[in-house]
Amino acid sequence: MVKVIVILLVLAGLVVFLAYQFGGVATFDPTVEGEALKAKIQPGMTWQQVADLKQPRKYQIIHERKKKVGPDEILMLIPGTKIDYDAAYITAGFQNNTMPNGFIFPYHFSAQSAFQVVFNANGVVQEVGDLGTMADLLDTRGN
Repeated sequence: MVKVIVILLVLAGLVVFLAYQFGGVATFDPTVEGEALKAKIQPGMTWQQVADLKQPRKYQIIHERKKKVGPDEILMLIPGTKIDYDAAYITAGFQNNTMPNGFIFPYHFSAQSAFQVVFNANGVVQEVGDLGTMADLLDTRGN
């Protein structure tokens, strides 16, 4: 009985080792994957083209907020709460004009690779920019 258990444990260990080595786990690097995606996203692409490259987990609608600065009132654009990605809801947002200031796809791959894609009200990429991570606080991003 003990011999059978030992053989099963050795076989299980072999399966885990083979899956690690040849299943893509040993070579997976989220930073490389994130930077490759970021390089593919260009201004002028549609939100659907970006989602086809890699579907985001969340998105944020950009809201207008007025802020009083001295005697003047300024208009600020603020990202809203992160919402679970739903392509049908985004499409409906264009039809209902619920995203007049655009929206954002945030992508987080690692502390070294986190960025956001900013879309206008028509769902076209305006810019791609880095998101702050712990790597920025420790000054290790890109090292």
